[in-house]
Amino acid sequence: MRGGTMMIRTIINGCNGKMGRTLIETIASDDDFMVVAGVDPFGETPAEWSFHVYKKLDDVKEDADVLIDFSRAEGLRDLLEAAKRKKLAVVVATTGLTGEHLDYIRESAEEIPILQAANMSLGINLLKVLVRQAASVLGKAFDIEIIEKHHKTKRDSPSGTALALADVLKASIDRPSEFVYGRHEKDKLRGDAEIGIHAVRGGNIVGEHDIIFAGKDERLNLSHAAYSKALFAIGALQSAEYVARKGPGFYHMEDVIAEKSTITNLYTGDEALISFKRIPSALGTSHDIFKAFSSAGVNIDMISQTVTDEDFHSLSFTIDNKDEEKAEVLLEELRTEDERLDGTLFSGLCKITVEGIGMETQSGVATAVFGMLYELGVESKSVTTSETKISFIIDSAARDRVIRQVRERYGL
Repeated sequence: MRGGTMMIRTIINGCNGKMGRTLIETIASDDDFMVVAGVDPFGETPAEWSFHVYKKLDDVKEDADVLIDFSRAEGLRDLLEAAKRKKLAVVVATTGLTGEHLDYIRESAEEIPILQAANMSLGINLLKVLVRQAASVLGKAFDIEIIEKHHKTKRDSPSGTALALADVLKASIDRPSEFVYGRHEKDKLRGDAEIGIHAVRGGNIVGEHDIIFAGKDERLNLSHAAYSKALFAIGALQSAEYVARKGPGFYHMEDVIAEKSTITNLYTGDEALISFKRIPSALGTSHDIFKAFSSAGVNIDMISQTVTDEDFHSLSFTIDNKDEEKAEVLLEELRTEDERLDGTLFSGLCKITVEGIGMETQSGVATAVFGMLYELGVESKSVTTSETKISFIIDSAARDRVIRQVRERYGL
């Protein structure tokens, strides 16, 4: 998972439950984790397990890095008290938590790192990101319903995941909203402010969640289906790896996703850079330059303009390297018309673009990228950024080194 050399020593609370046993099976095939102890008030230590099962976390003698909790909500307070005494990082994967439980988790997170999620699936937590985006665009004009389906032995209803998705929706819609659980009333029209939440229980359904955005003449469905409990174990381990190296704080699966999706795509192209160091700030000067290039069929990219003083500013932009000859002619014509429009063309360059949805919520990405360039001894000649994208211009000779380093650091 990490590709590192240090094993993460793990305690599993609720180890004799279904998810606890699934987690133990998953760790058995993961070289980055080792179960050092289990905790379960109702269970004994099976002969095939290489670790001991204790009735309480306080009784555990082994040193550990992280505790993963797949138990019941009623034992959470005592568990966190013991975790604080042992200075353990904690992954809370227990469902059915109340507002009081969440408040206590936040309070405890002032002393130890805690990651809590109603659902440990990376897919579900990515779904929350997509739901937030859809709700911000469609929420005012579309009716929204949530349908969740689980196995017949699931205790809580609606599921914690359905409620978490509903909270995301409510926070993303720019109007008052109310949750409606099922629809038992007769002769009553649906209200515009409603977010419907419906639960289905039957058979051995692992977990399914559908969010329906129903508008006039169109409908958008966002869905997630889990086919085995193993995916929750994998998500729990990814969360454990994340929180085990953090300081005290309250973390979420969205933080894990943001880190994993910091940079997900990388692409490059050959470009030339055109720079005007000092041109008049009179209204329309930059427009005249852009119009000249547009009229010649030269596409412009990565525009940067900086005011140097009250009367002048600098301007730079990039073009495809195949248009360099056209650009040289245009620069000469502009220079002839106004000697102050003295632009310089720099060739032998390439543009590298990195992007990822995690940039939107994670600080320091640009610092890390340009720190990497500094370490490689590569100068960036121009930069543009957005919430999810960074583009920079470097010498083409350094392209392979930079691409190789980005891929290694971000697992591309």
